[in-house]
Amino acid sequence: MPHFGIQANNVDAAKTCDTGHFGWRFAPMPGDRADALPPQNFSAVGRCAYVEDGQGNMVGMIEPEGDA
Repeated sequence: MPHFGIQANNVDAAKTCDTGHFGWRFAPMPGDRADALPPQNFSAVGRCAYVEDGQGNMVGMIEPEGDA
């Protein structure tokens, strides 16, 4: 998956958990918090969705369009 965003109330705890469980690496991304968004297609971007994980954390997913 090219991009997977997680917005958490306790960022350090989320990074520690996800690195330990999945071996993920993290890099900062600019931008603001997004409201929950059902899967939608955005021209020249791709298919995007945001969901809440039940603990108040927003999880965002992007499937880029084309060769992005």
